[in-house]
Amino acid sequence: MAAAKDGGDLAGARVVAVETVAHDRFLRYAPEGERMSAHGRVDLDGQRPVLYIEPKGHGVTAYSGGGGDATRRPARGSLLYKFTGRADDPEGETEEARVVGYDLLPLRTTLWPRARSRAKETFGKSFDYATLTVSVADARGRVTRRKVKVGRLGCALLGKVGAENAARPPWGWFDREERGQPLGAWFFDPAATLKRHYGLGVEFSTAYLHAPFVGITRR
Repeated sequence: MAAAKDGGDLAGARVVAVETVAHDRFLRYAPEGERMSAHGRVDLDGQRPVLYIEPKGHGVTAYSGGGGDATRRPARGSLLYKFTGRADDPEGETEEARVVGYDLLPLRTTLWPRARSRAKETFGKSFDYATLTVSVADARGRVTRRKVKVGRLGCALLGKVGAENAARPPWGWFDREERGQPLGAWFFDPAATLKRHYGLGVEFSTAYLHAPFVGITRR
């Protein structure tokens, strides 16, 4: 999700673009009124995108209300997940109350350390990301290019459901029709990816102030 800032207060930022991944394809969306080159529109609940997660296949698309945006229609109806700061049990919900609360855990303290160690009980496949080059902005706004050694990481979760090692963390996502882009570009350099996908001009900066997964931390 990309948000345009309005001054220094992030509470005033507005969502301008949302990308999802479904079946090895990146899908581009934009809210109504935004002039972004997108596959379709995405509704907002406040400034939260309303998305549909396909059961079992887990492809993520913009929610259209009727389930026709998914390749598999849910046989048991839909569950509405809302952020509550707690992880509810979806199997315990009744037919009358189909709202499930969820919590968020940071990737940096969960999957990321295990990817770096290539923990075999977590990851069934690894990939050498070698060295990436990203743009960095300092406190004065000066932009430089920095090479970052990422190295080999676990890139696919261990498992045999559906297909062997089919589930991937975001640094393992790719678009099967976007040839020539290195694995991990979507995750490690999202600003440049967004600029390319939406055809944005020179006014859109791809320089990072804070990008901890490539070693850039705001002081």
